[in-house]
Amino acid sequence: MLPTLPETTKVFVSQAMQHSTPEKVHAEREEIMEKLKKLYPDHEFVLIDQYDIQDPPEWESKSPRGIRWARLARSIDMMADADLIVFTNDALDYNQTGILAPGCLSEHTVASKYQN
Repeated sequence: MLPTLPETTKVFVSQAMQHSTPEKVHAEREEIMEKLKKLYPDHEFVLIDQYDIQDPPEWESKSPRGIRWARLARSIDMMADADLIVFTNDALDYNQTGILAPGCLSEHTVASKYQN
């Protein structure tokens, strides 16, 4: 049995991006949205796009580490607006380097601890 979703469902996709390409990221998201439309044909799905957004100008002074933290915080903030959070297969699997995607792991931890 499928979970009940709002007729208009905001979707956040967590996916490994560090060793990916824009084409792969967009293709994975399109595939997820198509699968959701097939499962819920009477629903509208709106993708919360945390990929194609610009960093704010005030982040220019941040270190690379600081930017990673700020982007993770922004993603978690966007998750708060989602009705559904989807994790791609590689989001929580070991990637080619044998390391879990750290942002995805953090997003998964937050999602699972704050799901209610």
